[in-house]
Amino acid sequence: MRLILASTLLFATFGAASTMMPAPAFAQSADEIEQAKQHFFDGQKAYQDEDFDAAAKSFLAAYELSERAELLYNVGKSYWMAENLLEAQDYLQRYINAMPEANNAEEVIEAIIEIQQELATQMATVQVTASQPKLEVFVADEDTPRCKIPCAVSLMPGEHTLSVHPAGAEVIKKKITLKAEEQASLNFAIPGQLLIYSDQRSGTVEVAGSGSYSLPMDAAIGLAPGSHNITVTGPDGAFWEGTVEVESGELSEVSLPMASTIPAPEGQGISTLRTVSFALAGLAVGLGAGGAVMGMQAADTHDTLGQRQSALGSVDAAMVEQGRSQQLGANILYAASAASLLAGAGLFTWDLMSGESEEIPASKPAPKSAPEPVEADDDDDLLGL
Repeated sequence: MRLILASTLLFATFGAASTMMPAPAFAQSADEIEQAKQHFFDGQKAYQDEDFDAAAKSFLAAYELSERAELLYNVGKSYWMAENLLEAQDYLQRYINAMPEANNAEEVIEAIIEIQQELATQMATVQVTASQPKLEVFVADEDTPRCKIPCAVSLMPGEHTLSVHPAGAEVIKKKITLKAEEQASLNFAIPGQLLIYSDQRSGTVEVAGSGSYSLPMDAAIGLAPGSHNITVTGPDGAFWEGTVEVESGELSEVSLPMASTIPAPEGQGISTLRTVSFALAGLAVGLGAGGAVMGMQAADTHDTLGQRQSALGSVDAAMVEQGRSQQLGANILYAASAASLLAGAGLFTWDLMSGESEEIPASKPAPKSAPEPVEADDDDDLLGL
């Protein structure tokens, strides 16, 4: 059962002539004294009208102008009547600290104990989790962490700000509003980090849903865990597009060799005449090789005929005809090879002298054929590392 403090508020006298309370810590002007009086009377009226929040604010304004410690009692009592237990406990405790020998000190101490017991019954519990374990959990601006994830944090009803401090990343804050005795949960999605290396001296990295970044990257970018669509463009048409996986609380480093995706500049394709001349040169080599093989076969046939003539005194007419055919084929192939070689040389000379031949446009690599990303390591020798 709630302890009821004395029904009357403490009356504070204002002015230098007062003997009821210690002198204020600073000199008061006449205007400040009048203001403090007015706030005090406003607080009395609001308290009588049962507007306890307004009464607490008026008494607090009077205290801040006068530094009369008795007014802390009035502030605490008003907050208690307004069921703002945390503020009530705070101001009643400040009153006892300032006036430990006050006539009502024992009564106020009992009230503080009762408030603390009532607060304990209203505490809510928040189960705090995160995608990265063992992070310390802070409440509001507290310097000391409450616990390490996963853990439970007990809080009073109302709005609270909880935060975690992942290593190498910015502080993550979340607000939660709690009711008395509520069992709630709060999860922190710890971002991962992505760092892209490339052989391009400049360029742009587009991360879908996140933003645009410049190459070379000076620092890793924070991204939510999961898959991210990445588009990288460099100078002279260098291009890469793909998906990168980012893990919670981890640094993902990706190396992109993009030089091979740069298309050949306009006007530097291979001319038609030069292409034909190279083809004729290749044909000449092939025909010459064929003529050499057939010539060797004709030579073997001639040797065989000579051996038979020595041994038998006669020759085989069919074999003589075969040798003649082989020799004729070899001669034809030699002639064709020479003609192809001369034609190719002529076309090549014509191309060099004219400089205006039709060109075959350089092909542009399709984005889908861009090289796959590779995991970066300490031995990478790419620009931007």
